[in-house]
Amino acid sequence: VEVGHLRAARRHVKLDAGDLGACGSLGLVLHELGRGPEADVMYGRACEGGDVMACRNRGLLLIGAARYEDAVAPFRHGCEQSDAGSCRGLGGALLQLNRNDEALAAFRSACDAEDIPSCTGVGIAAERSGQNDVAVEAYRKACEGAEPTACSALLALLRNLGRTEEAEPMLRQACDTGDRAICEELGNYYIAAGRRDEAIVALKSACDAARATACTALALAYREAGDETSANGALQNACDAGDLNACTALGTSLQGRGLGAEALEPYRRACDAGDLSGCYGLGAGLIQLGRGAEAEQPLRRSCEAGQPQGCWGLGSVLQSQGKKEDAVVAFRKSCDGGVNAGCYGLGTLLAELSRGTEAAAPLGRACEGDTTLCFNAGMSLEGVGQLDAAATAYRKACDAGIVAACTRLGAALRTLGRNDEALAAFDSACTAND
Repeated sequence: VEVGHLRAARRHVKLDAGDLGACGSLGLVLHELGRGPEADVMYGRACEGGDVMACRNRGLLLIGAARYEDAVAPFRHGCEQSDAGSCRGLGGALLQLNRNDEALAAFRSACDAEDIPSCTGVGIAAERSGQNDVAVEAYRKACEGAEPTACSALLALLRNLGRTEEAEPMLRQACDTGDRAICEELGNYYIAAGRRDEAIVALKSACDAARATACTALALAYREAGDETSANGALQNACDAGDLNACTALGTSLQGRGLGAEALEPYRRACDAGDLSGCYGLGAGLIQLGRGAEAEQPLRRSCEAGQPQGCWGLGSVLQSQGKKEDAVVAFRKSCDGGVNAGCYGLGTLLAELSRGTEAAAPLGRACEGDTTLCFNAGMSLEGVGQLDAAATAYRKACDAGIVAACTRLGAALRTLGRNDEALAAFDSACTAND
């Protein structure tokens, strides 16, 4: 009985400051050990006894467990004791609960106490509540306090309000003081405003800090200015910073400038890291350099991952190696994926294999999608006795201005006994001095 009375008495004894600190510290250790429920109890005891930091930590623990409603009370308790961090946490919990007006008040308490991240919270809550002018001023204060997310939010809000130019001075100031993320925002703002030279300066600052997306944007700006060398340098920086799309784009640019051998390295980096467009680029580049045997592996990887263009390249390699049936399979995948060259490759190969009936459909599809393929498609079809299909292809080529196709069309129609149509085709060719 005495023990029971003693325990009851201890429950009513007010904890002194040392006890509170111990409970809060114990909660922190338990929290770090992943023993959340036990940490919650310790934080709660310390918070009820007046340990403001324990209130804040309890709120953070509950936020981490997505218990936003439960987090409100400890955060509010700390906020009422003028703890800016607790006010910020309270605002965050209330935002999660869509209690935006209450969140705004909590964030504002902390922002007024110069807790700059809370000013961003004021902006978010105010924007959600439709108080755009309040949001602009809060974001502005946070941006001036070097909160990069606030600068981005301010720019987006001002853009939506048609007041983009108001953001420029703050973005420029933040960039000048070394915030490279803001330099990228500023560069993108200049791009949208058509101020390319200023965009290049800002984006270069961000790119020099290894911001891959800034390097990619910088490359586009250089390209628009006609400076391909600098554009490729920016793409190289983006590639080095881990942007696989930039590696592929660099390969494509170098290949387009006739630097096929140099293009292989960025293509290979992209392909090795899993960028399938890079695999196709690598394969196509190797084919261009006459290294078809090496091209098979990256093209097969591209094709097997569902890239129709890669299947076309693979089909071409396999056909050159004499693996014609395997090439048919690859070309068919390419054609089914909508690549006109794949349909043409499939059709001509089937014609070569004397499978003329099967060849008609893919050759017709190739011609339908790309009239520059129609003349050769017609010749392949004619070669396997598919005169009707050949005439259809020749007609498309003739209508596209290929005079030789008009002559072939006339001959095919005459063989088919359609002399009136043949007359018109020959007349077209004759008039064009064929």
